[in-house]
Amino acid sequence: MLVDKKERPEGPTLKVGFLATKKEYCLSVFQKIYCEARRFFRSKKNEEGDTIESMMRGLHREDQEIVRYGNKFFLNPFLGAFRQARSFFVLCVWAVVPILLVSLGALGVQYWSDLRGSTVQAARSFKEGVSNLSMLQRAQASSFFQDSGESFSRSRDLLEEVKMWARGASLLGLESGNQYSLGDKAVRMGESASLAAVYFSSAFGKLEGAEMNNLLPSLEESSRDYFRGLEHVRLLQNIMDSIDASRLPGALASDWDRFSALGREGLLDLEKLGDVISIVPEILGKADKKRYLIIFHNNSEMRPTGGFMGSFALVDIVDGKISEIEVPGGGPYDLRAGFNETILPPEPLSMVSSRWEFQDANWFGDWPTSAEKIKWFYEKSGGPTVDGVIGVNTFLFRDILEIVGSIPMPEYGKVISADNFLEEIQTQVELEYDRLENKPKQLIADLTPVVTERIMGLSQGDQLRLLSVLNRAWVEKNLFVYFVNPVLERHMVELGLAGEMKSSNRDYLMIVRTNLASSKTDRVIDENIELTSKISAQGHIVNEINLYRTHQGTPGDIFTGMKNISYFRFYVPEGATLISAEGFSKPEDFYFFASPENAKADLDLALIEKNERFDSESGTRLTEELGKTVFGNWIQTGMGETSHIRLVYELPIKLDVFSDTSSGGGIESWKRWIHASDADSMDHYSLYYQKQLGAWDSTFSYDLIVDPIWNVASFYPSSWNRKGNNFEWSGLFDRDTIWSLLVQKN
Repeated sequence: MLVDKKERPEGPTLKVGFLATKKEYCLSVFQKIYCEARRFFRSKKNEEGDTIESMMRGLHREDQEIVRYGNKFFLNPFLGAFRQARSFFVLCVWAVVPILLVSLGALGVQYWSDLRGSTVQAARSFKEGVSNLSMLQRAQASSFFQDSGESFSRSRDLLEEVKMWARGASLLGLESGNQYSLGDKAVRMGESASLAAVYFSSAFGKLEGAEMNNLLPSLEESSRDYFRGLEHVRLLQNIMDSIDASRLPGALASDWDRFSALGREGLLDLEKLGDVISIVPEILGKADKKRYLIIFHNNSEMRPTGGFMGSFALVDIVDGKISEIEVPGGGPYDLRAGFNETILPPEPLSMVSSRWEFQDANWFGDWPTSAEKIKWFYEKSGGPTVDGVIGVNTFLFRDILEIVGSIPMPEYGKVISADNFLEEIQTQVELEYDRLENKPKQLIADLTPVVTERIMGLSQGDQLRLLSVLNRAWVEKNLFVYFVNPVLERHMVELGLAGEMKSSNRDYLMIVRTNLASSKTDRVIDENIELTSKISAQGHIVNEINLYRTHQGTPGDIFTGMKNISYFRFYVPEGATLISAEGFSKPEDFYFFASPENAKADLDLALIEKNERFDSESGTRLTEELGKTVFGNWIQTGMGETSHIRLVYELPIKLDVFSDTSSGGGIESWKRWIHASDADSMDHYSLYYQKQLGAWDSTFSYDLIVDPIWNVASFYPSSWNRKGNNFEWSGLFDRDTIWSLLVQKN
């Protein structure tokens, strides 16, 4: 039985609209603190002040992320935790200097020169460490971080001398004592940040050069340093929380509480990542053998989770090492003989088969749901129980080949490379395989262990390239992971690696394409999507989608020289009302297989696809699935033709003043962030547009038209082109994207 989506852990995007808009506010806090530090340095007419001012200008030029959260922080927490920590640590260190110097103003000038010099040197070393780490020069970075920590330690010793001198001079009264305490906390902040950076740098260093097929020893050493670094981050946060903001200079005082809150969010992300690091040994089979089913998707023939499941591999991992890889030469069709049930397929799939089988099991755009169904079909077909299901597609395989290099396959008379991989595989699978042996996927079966062996032997530099490729694959939805263990699966969801359909309490859109009986034509389809959202004076929201598909196939080509027939599903907020649907075209009835008399309905499908009904004019199928309303219909595109569909619907939500019912909760937290006295008259709109797993990039344009009665107080992203109350965005759609507004009634 599949797990109900409501029982699954929510990912980081439950209130993603609020997060995105809050991000813009966080940027302003970081920017103000950064500018306050620069202002303070400019006010110092001495050699150290001039030196620091010059360094700050260079720092700003070299690394804009010092004052910026990247969009990936909200959409890919795996990298975001370190991006946030990196920016946060640097700002902490640079904030130390003005705090320290201002706080000691009441104690006279004795010791200032040495104290200022050691603290400036600490900040300079930390900056150099960050620069070296950005260039992947870990050893040099670690040395600079160590120097920074030692310089801050010297500053602490000098502070103690200041304290002793002040007492001897009878200058350490209550006010001066408070100022000394503030200076001491500032230096300890810098020291903690430096030590955390030392340990984090060491943690990554211990993974450098690790054997890919024997990672556990290096991972265990690395994790020990990671958690040591995490302890220093906790100490840093405790110090920040204890600082009395009223005693800080300028913008530091007004924004310190919010700056500290940003630190707590960063600490939480680092702790979550620590949780994941703790469970990696279990994933790699330290306690017992793990068996994973890896699904190879061909996205030239789109299916809901990224393509037709043309091949698969069964991989056993024991104690961090791959012990066995099995890739059936017949692909998924080798399982047919072992599957003895006759299950009715989802109605559109009856265009390719009269019964539901393993190769078509990935019917759901939500990877955990499809993975459970894939696992069910696999085990019902005689396959062993597996601990997880991993999805990859041709884009990722191509990118890996660019790293491992061309692979000679002399028994096939081929050399497989990143440039010819897709064409050669498809030609072998469809045309050149031995009909008597009947193993069309044997080339993939023979190629997979060779690629795996090359990955295991990658150099340190190529290992870093591989990590970059894997990260891009996660972001662009070409790699996704499902674990049977609910604890492991929860961590995948939190890190954004689970491929699950996201939750959103405002606007949402995901378009899921299913190519049926149209060969590999999706790779020659150019797709353009235009979305217009209109917010009325009463707060009602109506969306209009215009989708264009142009077929660039070549007549006579065995893979692309035919009509593209695809079943489209538009996932929108639950309760949305269809207004009109135009341009859809269902294939004639004779294209579909009749249902066998002994066929049974699938219980999981019935539980997921609920409340089925049809629009009488367009034939659009409406259902409720996984917390969304779904509009489903067919699009047919002939060679050299452009198909156009138009879909109009009204959202179930409307803009109103802030309330738990209008925006789904979390409002009090948002009010605390914006510190606005008129927050009760505001509301929030956001659109989360989720990319289908493995989908080809589309061009996308989004126009949001807001009635003039609404004043737009803030919007995200800043790249939105604003013309009064109209907002326009256009670009390539290659990953999940968020747009957000904070509005107030005039």
